[in-house]
Amino acid sequence: MRITLLGAGAMGCLFGGLLAEQGNSVTLVDSCPERLKAVADQGLLLEEQGRERRIRGLLTAAPPHGAEDAELLVVFVKSSDTFGAVSSLRIPPNTVVLTLQNGLGNIEAIRRAGISRLAAGVTGNGASYFAPGAVRFAGRGETVIGWAAPDQEALSQAGQPESMPLSAPGLEDIRVAFERAGLPTRIVSDIKGPIWTKLLVNAGINAATALCLAPNGVMAEHPEAAALLRAVVEEGWQIARALGVSLDTADPVAHAVAIARATASNRSSMLQDILAGRSTEINVINGALAACAAELGMVAPVNETLARLVRIREEAGMVLPAQCGTL
Repeated sequence: MRITLLGAGAMGCLFGGLLAEQGNSVTLVDSCPERLKAVADQGLLLEEQGRERRIRGLLTAAPPHGAEDAELLVVFVKSSDTFGAVSSLRIPPNTVVLTLQNGLGNIEAIRRAGISRLAAGVTGNGASYFAPGAVRFAGRGETVIGWAAPDQEALSQAGQPESMPLSAPGLEDIRVAFERAGLPTRIVSDIKGPIWTKLLVNAGINAATALCLAPNGVMAEHPEAAALLRAVVEEGWQIARALGVSLDTADPVAHAVAIARATASNRSSMLQDILAGRSTEINVINGALAACAAELGMVAPVNETLARLVRIREEAGMVLPAQCGTL
């Protein structure tokens, strides 16, 4: 398969490297020349469980290039960059665009960019980017994909059915390619549930670990942190119920605690952003939950407070190098 990864950060490089190892034609697209040069010159360095291997043969490109002949385009850029990044590429109309990004709003942003064959999903794989062209595989997990719910207004104008079939052309090919690359993948008919399930996990773990400069395991083992995780997830659970979202788990609080324990030594993506002085995805995670609550006439004070605190930390640049080194 001809696959383009939009965003050569931790997850883009992880998926790109594993897919390239299985003979797929893989192109990494990024606007950072340093990232692209490292992969082009030396290949991708992948570290897993203390062992390193270098993966060569990946192609690199800067926008607007890199997607002209792609059968599959996987989007891994920050949510705030989704519309601009997708719009900048020359994407054929028959290319399947798959977002595996965190949070809410990515599907809508990609639709605004004019994409018709749009799939969405979540992944439980963890990775950290520790140098240009170098990624640490922090933990394996399941990837879940499905067609994005069609835009109802566009469908009514086109007279198309209101739902897409479970095994629509393209998804099974993607699943097989991911499975062969060691990325267990499941296809679902309604992707909203898995997206919201992961949203609640991210909401419960990411903001607090970023603010406290702590690894994920703290959210399961420290009593105060565990109480905060429960409050955040229960608040989001109420919003999901109000929206009629059927979650992918019967107990999202227990699920979030289990994820925190399973990834105990990992640094959340939001913590990695804070340590690197980058903007975070707080607005599409805890901030998005608070916004959804407001639209429903509800309140989400815990999520809103966490969102405000992370924004303060972003704007103040409050990174403490001495403490960061102890993680």
